[in-house]
Parts: sequence; C-alpha cells; structure tokens
Amino acid sequence: MPPKPQSADAWVRLATRVPASLLQRVKLWCVSHETTTQDFITGALRERLRVRAAANTEPAARARVGSRPDTAGAGRAGSRCQDA
Repeated sequence: MPPKPQSADAWVRLATRVPASLLQRVKLWCVSHETTTQDFITGALRERLRVRAAANTEPAARARVGSRPDTAGAGRAGSRCQDA
C-alpha cells in the first residue's frame, strides 16, 4: 500500500486501457529517468490539464478558424473525454 499523501488530495486507483506498445514506452522512459510510472502518469495528466486550461483562456482557442460549433471535437474518434 502506498504511503498516504501529505496534501489534501486523496489518492484513487485509475484503471484505463492503453496500447501495449505505449505502456512499454512509458515503462522504459520511467526506468531510464529513475521515476515511477505513477509519478509519470500523474505529472503527464497535470501537464495536459495545465496546457488545456492555458489554451482555453486565449481568445484564439475559443474561435478557431474554420471550425463549426456543432462539430467541435468530432474529429477524435473513440474519445469519450470532453475537454474541461
């Protein structure tokens, strides 16, 4: 059992399916950079959310040239996650 975090955030288990080749690349990266898969995934999720939040505050992000409001996000087949 992992140690309890020092912050107010509680840790939860995340189960998701990813391509085996991607997981292998993540594991190799973590070994070569002496970090854990958990720390890598946590950092990647935080970075992705930070970048998306920054992009959503820019006026150009809200009105992309050539996009139609009724088709926003339609190009990502299989994605069930909506951007925050």
